Amino acid sequence: MVTGPSCPTVRIPSRAERGSLGIDATTSRVGRGIVHAALPLSRHAAGRASLAACAGLSECTFHRRFVAATGETPARFVETARLDEARMLLSRGPSLKSVAAEVGLFPPARLAEAFECRFGVAPRLFRDMQPNCERR
Repeated sequence: MVTGPSCPTVRIPSRAERGSLGIDATTSRVGRGIVHAALPLSRHAAGRASLAACAGLSECTFHRRFVAATGETPARFVETARLDEARMLLSRGPSLKSVAAEVGLFPPARLAEAFECRFGVAPRLFRDMQPNCERR
């Protein structure tokens, strides 16, 4: 088990398990960083240094291996996860300000710009288009 002040508890597969799955130690380490990045976003810092620390790698090595494993940078991965969570929350109807704070894209203007760039529609319009939206 690997834990740290800001790292999730992650069971590391044994060497035999990794071998049978075709996973080497590097992939396992990057996986810990990915798990950390996918945690509820308002509860942790998901910067490259934090993710690299959870993986037990230097920032540069983690970045290079993360890109090789996922095809995107850690920052893009985290932003995509935050925007996907924001889309889900907005479909329920809370204010843009509360969603921005919850997913870690604050101020709301930052969320609005990133949301529109990714989904092609302003977040307020997206929220208003939802049929079962309880607007707050």
